[in-house]
Amino acid sequence: MSVKNDNKYDLRDSFGCITSQGGLYKIHVNKQLNSDRPGVIYVKKDHPVQYSFLRRVKSAPSPSGYSCYQYAGEWNKKSNDCLDFAESLANNQPGIASDECTFSEPITNMIFGDDDQSNADIVSALKTNHSHQIDDYAKPDIGQSYAFVLHHKYTSSPKLPDIVPFHIAYVMFQDGTTNITLEANAGANLTNPLFDMYDTRKGSKNTFHKVAKAIYTAGYAERKYQIGDKDYISQDEYNKKYMDNYATIVLGKKQLSAAKTRGGNIASTQSKKILNKVK
Repeated sequence: MSVKNDNKYDLRDSFGCITSQGGLYKIHVNKQLNSDRPGVIYVKKDHPVQYSFLRRVKSAPSPSGYSCYQYAGEWNKKSNDCLDFAESLANNQPGIASDECTFSEPITNMIFGDDDQSNADIVSALKTNHSHQIDDYAKPDIGQSYAFVLHHKYTSSPKLPDIVPFHIAYVMFQDGTTNITLEANAGANLTNPLFDMYDTRKGSKNTFHKVAKAIYTAGYAERKYQIGDKDYISQDEYNKKYMDNYATIVLGKKQLSAAKTRGGNIASTQSKKILNKVK
């Protein structure tokens, strides 16, 4: 299946920006189409921006017809954790980390962020009964997040090699078929979070799932991997064993009466029942 009008994500304009589907937002990118101005987004003039932590910078050069806005929330080393940062946005406390898990997966109502295995268990539950709502079908609304999660049995041996278990991207804006996110990244030395754009149509090559998988695959391509006592495995073996096991799911702010802290054991009865089913 092919989707028309993907070119807005694939081509930079004369100012060096990619543009959302309806033309309301622009993000400056480098030649590899990666966001390269941390915390900066350009918004069509007279289009309202309702986030108090986005500050308009009148003196900044901007594409014609657009205003420059910059992230003005808290930012420190802790903020550069993608999950902590997405949770802080959902809690309307941008950049301020919390020990309490903020997100749950809306279909299963399972809490995300307690540990890597429970996160993977959510994917197990969705793959069993709701596979049509993950990966390219994952379509979070404003205030929800994408979660690119490794589906893995962490209790099995040999030990998992050096690999990132998940990446979280909080949806700030929507414009037609475009989701605009604001993301931290603990693997990068950022001075501010990065805005990015993803197409929500399944047939697009610019869905969050396709883009995240391509970035992860490229990022690990130059590494060598040793699994237990086995010799170093090839990139193809690695992709088959790990990279192809990533799934994209949607996270929303949990609607639970009981709180759950990371590594804790306080959960709702409903979440416990679902976890027991997939273990």
